[in-house]
Amino acid sequence: MLHSEEEHLHFYCDTFSLMLPLRCIAKVILFDETLCSPTMNSVSHHGQSSNWQNIALPYIDLRIVLGAEPSSLPTPAHIIVLCNSKNSQPVALVAIDDIKGFITPLPNQWHQAHGINKYIDTFFDRLYVNNDSSVLTLRLGDPTQWINDALSNKSNLENHHAH
Repeated sequence: MLHSEEEHLHFYCDTFSLMLPLRCIAKVILFDETLCSPTMNSVSHHGQSSNWQNIALPYIDLRIVLGAEPSSLPTPAHIIVLCNSKNSQPVALVAIDDIKGFITPLPNQWHQAHGINKYIDTFFDRLYVNNDSSVLTLRLGDPTQWINDALSNKSNLENHHAH
């Protein structure tokens, strides 16, 4: 499947350029602090449960997972409602910063991400380099493969960097 053409949502979390296949997204909404009740704060609510359309879903501030300094983070701009790519059922809410648009990488624009670091391999399965901007974008794998690690308060990329 490395060479297939598939549309992705391109977005930023802190300084990370990321993409996620559209088949893994149930919905994208503007950040709503009530999803972080009772704290009303995304950083404080990371790892807790949120009520979205009468469904209890885990809440992930992806910026924390990626090792951003929590005290320096602004309010996120959007929430991605992740879904299981096999049955389209919502599985988690993910707070992100800026949405850039949609990308459909060509087969020759993909690079393999596995083997960089065991922890990184849990989250990212491919790398994409935009030939015009030379920006390296990490593609998140299927959410069901990384949600549990993202919810773990013990793990973040800052503590598992590649050597």
